[in-house]
Amino acid sequence: MIGSRFITKRVAIKGAVYISVVLLCMALAHYWVTQPLFWKKIPYRLQAYQLAFTGVDCQPGSPQGLAGLLKYHALPDFALAGQVFYINSQGDRYGCRVAPDESSGDHYRLASMTKAVTAHAVLKLAREGLLELDSHLLDYFPEVDVTALRDPRLKSVTVSHLLNHSSGFGGPFGSDNMVKQGETPWCPYDFRQLEKVRLAGRPGTNHVYSNVSYCLLGEVISRVTGVPYRQYVKQHYLSGTKLDFVDGKYLPEEPDYDFINDFKLGREYVNWLDFSALSSAAGLIGPPDAFAAMVWEHFHNDAGKLLNGPLVPGCGKGGVDRCYSWNFELQFNSHGEAIAGVQEGYVPGASSLLAITGEGQVLVWVAAGAAIADGHKEQLKSAVVEFMQSQGMEERLAGVSPAP
Repeated sequence: MIGSRFITKRVAIKGAVYISVVLLCMALAHYWVTQPLFWKKIPYRLQAYQLAFTGVDCQPGSPQGLAGLLKYHALPDFALAGQVFYINSQGDRYGCRVAPDESSGDHYRLASMTKAVTAHAVLKLAREGLLELDSHLLDYFPEVDVTALRDPRLKSVTVSHLLNHSSGFGGPFGSDNMVKQGETPWCPYDFRQLEKVRLAGRPGTNHVYSNVSYCLLGEVISRVTGVPYRQYVKQHYLSGTKLDFVDGKYLPEEPDYDFINDFKLGREYVNWLDFSALSSAAGLIGPPDAFAAMVWEHFHNDAGKLLNGPLVPGCGKGGVDRCYSWNFELQFNSHGEAIAGVQEGYVPGASSLLAITGEGQVLVWVAAGAAIADGHKEQLKSAVVEFMQSQGMEERLAGVSPAP
């Protein structure tokens, strides 16, 4: 009797173990099929964790937490090579770098962080009286027949709408074809195509992130100054720096970009992307510390104004997903107050982020790879804003005032 119960118990245990093993194998098989990148990234993650402990190199005196933007965000979620540079409101500069080997270059494709320079140039020209932010886009393009517009709402688009991505360009109608493989962008080559554009909404009422808006702003800059966009920016922003415009081919000074997280595009994108057309939207390349220094030099006195541009209805009140002040995506605190502005950048193999605060702090972060998932980009933004807030708090407690 006792023996039969013992046998029955053993059979039950074996059965439970068998079922558990089968379920575990099924779960692993399911995860293998649905999350193939997880398994591919295991060797990468082991190297990333090792670099997080031994490979992050920071300048002396760098604030606590700066290295963490590489250790806990760049390395596990983007790529093995990355840099972050922070300049406080007084102009003190700090930086951290990580790379799998010493040969990794320091010239990164800065992608859409270029938009911050274009926006600042437009605001500067407005301050100098060479253009008005409320002037209409078509005022600068007399070749466009306003009686032949497919979308009459185009007549109400202003320079200000272009700056804060509320013009209606982009969206589902194909007016923003700046980065579509197999298509030649109409901007900046044929502005008569403005007659055929359909807008994604009434100008000034919603945000649709748009590269073509910044292509048009680049042309506005050229037309009001009489100088080609690249030449104007080189003269007024890049002179004396190591920054320049990229023209496609990879440079020896660039890092070894990691394309494993780029699901649709790879290294060959440089063979078809029109870098000249993207000059004013995503054209810059160079060392991220040089970019941070340039931004601080030109932006820190205007930082408060840059975060207080005109907003579309509902911004800052939970009604709009993303709110842009000029080109910067605003980051709000729990009270609905704008505490920082962020401009993200991306081209295949390279991710970047520029952040500023109203006190004039500047942070530039780059990684030689794309994010594994979109959620990692949001986590990075939150970590950057938290870091800058903590540094700003320390400055205020120390009685430090922003540099004049």
